[in-house]
Amino acid sequence: MMAEHLRRLVELNALKQKRIGEKARYTAEEAACIQFRTHIPYYVKGLFDKKQLLMKLATLLTVEEILEEVEVLVEKNRRDE
Repeated sequence: MMAEHLRRLVELNALKQKRIGEKARYTAEEAACIQFRTHIPYYVKGLFDKKQLLMKLATLLTVEEILEEVEVLVEKNRRDE
């Protein structure tokens, strides 16, 4: 669900940028990743070591990087069960 949410944010930003027609400060993907930072705490609520993930996500600007880091957190929590 998180991956789908992030991908749709990219699509939305691409449409917005296309409609505006001027050069944007960030690419559609970068803008989506920045916007998505506010949603991530809700997705990882209750997981261990989420603080480290949230700090790292403040620097990531691609969907792939974010999803990789989230997967690492999820796997770490599976092992700790």
